[in-house]
Amino acid sequence: MKKINIKLFKAAAFLAFISGSCTDLDVDVKSQYTSYPDSEIAVEAKTSDVYFAFRGMLGRRYNEAMTLSSDECMGVSFDGDYYDSGNYAHPSLHNFMADDACIGFWSDLSGGITKCNQVIVDLGGEDAKVVAPVRAIRAFYHFILMDSYGDVPVLDHVLDADEVLERSARADVARWIEAELLAVRENMTISVDASTYGKPTYWMVNALLAKLYINWNVYTKDVTSSGWSAAAANEKINDCVAVCDEIIRSGLFDLGDDYLEKFYPTNGYTVKDFIYAMPYTAVNQDGLTYARFRTWRKGDSNGNGGAGLYGVVVSKSVGGNLAVNPEFAALFSLDGDRRNDALFKGPLYQYDPSTYKVTTTPFTYKNTPVVLTRNIILKTEDENLNVGNTVSGWSQGYRFNKFMMDPVAFGLYNRCQDNDVPIFRYA
Repeated sequence: MKKINIKLFKAAAFLAFISGSCTDLDVDVKSQYTSYPDSEIAVEAKTSDVYFAFRGMLGRRYNEAMTLSSDECMGVSFDGDYYDSGNYAHPSLHNFMADDACIGFWSDLSGGITKCNQVIVDLGGEDAKVVAPVRAIRAFYHFILMDSYGDVPVLDHVLDADEVLERSARADVARWIEAELLAVRENMTISVDASTYGKPTYWMVNALLAKLYINWNVYTKDVTSSGWSAAAANEKINDCVAVCDEIIRSGLFDLGDDYLEKFYPTNGYTVKDFIYAMPYTAVNQDGLTYARFRTWRKGDSNGNGGAGLYGVVVSKSVGGNLAVNPEFAALFSLDGDRRNDALFKGPLYQYDPSTYKVTTTPFTYKNTPVVLTRNIILKTEDENLNVGNTVSGWSQGYRFNKFMMDPVAFGLYNRCQDNDVPIFRYA
């Protein structure tokens, strides 16, 4: 009975507590939000995903499109090896096909814009100051699309389920981008540190405006018209100078770092000329694979099981199919210019896998020194751009070593790299 009485007493006390605490029904509900929290942590969590929609394509395919179509490099093949349905040859020959991998960044960027639009709504609409960087990155994504494709839709709101947007004229898109950037600029952070690295800032907006203004006559005029001239007066040239001057006068950026070290796997927010950069981390496999294609075809080893071009045996193979066009390679010729060292050229020497610097040890393949020639000689002058699958073929054309790989990380993390990629530099 004593146990039963104790239980009854506890039950009665519990019921009394419940009935007493349920009489005040006017207490504010704290377990639910009717609008998104506006604390710095909450906003950071909400916006962090929208800044990196471009990361995957910038890490390879977009860069290939720009590098090959601008005639910096040629996408050679090796008796069919690395022809890959013309994915490298087509942009090299300015003959893009609809299914070429390097122009498939539309979905990435339009998806990023869609995320931006939803975040803007969730954070209170376009007038809210906290959405300024989201609007800035949305404008940047539109810029990449407009720069690449010309006439594109302006995706400036969350679309209804059955809504279809028509393309806007390139000139109208350029003017919309300018208006967006000017509207948000004063609400952007001016800080340049680890917390703002890889995100839009006041200075990123100015740099993007400069990029827009310097090409204003391309973006807002009919460049296919016989009356168009690259020498025509640019109505935005003074605006371009003004935003550049503001970046210079800020004193936040300088050119003090060694040119090649800016692009090493150890780079990051401490590089003083990075205005806006895309961070990459090999262990996360974010997608940066520049070094895979900008190297010597068999640089992963010496052909006899020993250390290769990078001072160790690289456990993943490399491609080496992006050869620098001779005319572009010839530009790297100023006496004492550190940029000359951004090329694998002539007799190759091994690199230190820890410091990423060149050594005095010759790189040999099957006991023969490897020597790259500036000129590129095709086996047959056709769209295959075939140099042959031999040591001689692999050695046609210089290669870029600007984004030097960490050979250990390259092998461990599916050929991904730790090098951050500057999008806007103070240079």
